[in-house]
Amino acid sequence: QTEKIDSNIEVSKEKAGSNFLDAMASGTTDGLKLAVNIGAMLLVFFAFIAMGNYILQVLGHFTSFLHWIVAAVFAAGVSYYKRENIPVFRNFFMNFFGVLVAVVLYRYIMVLNVDGYTFGNSISQWIATHTNYDKLSMEFILGYTFAPLMWLIGVAKEDITILGQLLGIKLIASEFVGYINLAEFKNVASAMHLSYEKSVLIATYMLCGFANFASIGIQVGGIGHLAPNQRKRLSEFGIKALIGGTLASLLSANFAGMLVG
Repeated sequence: QTEKIDSNIEVSKEKAGSNFLDAMASGTTDGLKLAVNIGAMLLVFFAFIAMGNYILQVLGHFTSFLHWIVAAVFAAGVSYYKRENIPVFRNFFMNFFGVLVAVVLYRYIMVLNVDGYTFGNSISQWIATHTNYDKLSMEFILGYTFAPLMWLIGVAKEDITILGQLLGIKLIASEFVGYINLAEFKNVASAMHLSYEKSVLIATYMLCGFANFASIGIQVGGIGHLAPNQRKRLSEFGIKALIGGTLASLLSANFAGMLVG
């Protein structure tokens, strides 16, 4: 049983125009607003990626101060702890030894090593050492988030993080940005590049589609302006259309990969 959809579109007489010139002028104005909406939505999502990368970069380097933070919190706790019915002289020595323990703890954390990662280092340094990425970023998170999905559609394990990054960028920004990045990843001289031609083919089909958040915003803003009574309906179907379009592109990419073997 399918859901009944209200297909009636209400257009006011003012929008329809009273004559040919009025309709042409109104259509030109609406077209200009739609063009501005497209540019604005793309700009918003590009800014979102840049903001996310900046925040992640700060967090990636902020963790290098972990040992200082732990030592400072411990020292502050023992220094400002009020002990009742204890002489000032004895309280001073208790605080002194508490700070001494904090210093020892600081030195211990500095040399503590877990799987090659020293807590005196930052997350970005660990990422640069153990992955193909040089720092904590949106690209790193997107790549490893969608990597299992890339493995399911037949991408080689050497390229799953790169294709996962491309899919994430396509979903957040647009397929045009994804194809620009794909052109860079095809260059074997790049620090990060695709290892197999099959991966390039799969990425080409995977990026072919308008399933991204920017397109949803453009449609809701543009078509919603032309048909205001359907704006809520468009926004409700936006995520469903995004998932369906993405699955269709992934299915096409999967079949393309199967054909080349």
